[in-house]
Amino acid sequence: MFAGERIFASFDTAQAIASVTNAHTVLGAVHKHPARLFEADKPWEPRIDNGYPNVVAPDGPDGAWQLWYGDCVKGCGTQLLLFANSTDGLKWDKPALGLFDIGKVRPDLEHIGKANNIVLEGGGDVQETGRLTVIGEAQRVGGSEAVAERYYRRFPHASGYHQAHDFAFYRIQPVRIRYIGGFGRIHWYSPDQVLLANPFAGSAEDGMIRHMNEDHVEAMRDYCRLAGVECADEAPRMSGVDANGFELFLGKRMLRFDFETPASTPVEVRQALVALAKRARAAAAA
Repeated sequence: MFAGERIFASFDTAQAIASVTNAHTVLGAVHKHPARLFEADKPWEPRIDNGYPNVVAPDGPDGAWQLWYGDCVKGCGTQLLLFANSTDGLKWDKPALGLFDIGKVRPDLEHIGKANNIVLEGGGDVQETGRLTVIGEAQRVGGSEAVAERYYRRFPHASGYHQAHDFAFYRIQPVRIRYIGGFGRIHWYSPDQVLLANPFAGSAEDGMIRHMNEDHVEAMRDYCRLAGVECADEAPRMSGVDANGFELFLGKRMLRFDFETPASTPVEVRQALVALAKRARAAAAA
C-alpha cells in the first residue's frame, strides 16, 4: 500500500511467506485513525453498516483509491451498489455518477434523480439476478496509433506505460456469451446477437470528440451541472461517443450521459447534444 512517499507491504506472513533466507520479518505497529474514515452522510444512505466494502488500492503513488459498498433500502428488501474514491484513503469523495435514479426506490428522493454515487440496484438472492459471461480470445493489437489514441482518451494516466514497461494493446474477440437470467434460466448467445457496434468508431468519433473539446467546453460544464457535478476550475473533456451516449472526464472522474433516443448519424448526435445543453441550462435557470 502507499502512504505518503513510502510504500509498505501488508500481509499475513504465516500465509504469504513459505520461507525466509537472509532476511527477517518485523512486526509493525498499527494505529487507529482518530476520525471516522467513512460514514453514511447522504440521504440515500439509510444504513451502510453491512455494506461489504471492497477497496481497490491505487496502481501508483499518484493513483486513486476506489471503494464499492452496499446500501440497504426498504428494510434491505432492495440493495444498492455504490462507489466512492479517494486520493489518500482517508477523505472519500462520493461522485455523482448519473447512472441510477434514486427516485425508483425512494420516492421521497425523486428530486435528486441520478445525482448520486449509486452504480446499480441489486437483488436479494444472487441466484435470482442476471449475470453475463463473455468467452473470447485475447488478440494483440499492434502498431495502431488510432487504438492508442482511443485508449488514452479513457485512461490518460497510462500514456507513459509504453516507455516504462513492455506495454501492448489486446482486444478480446468474443466467441460465445452466456447469460443467466436467474435460477434455471440459462442461455447461450453468439456475439452478433448481443454486441452493438459503435457506428462512429474511427474518424467520425475522433472528429466529434475533438470538436467538443476545442469548441464546447462550456456546454460540457452544463452537462456536468445537470448531473449534480460541479467542475470548479477543471475543464471537462469528452472521451468517447457511441449510439447510446457519451463519456466525459472531469479530472480522473468519468461521467456517462445517455441519449434519450439512440443516434445513428453525427447529425443526430449533434441534435442530442444541443438538446441536452438546453435542458441543462433550463434546469440551472429554474
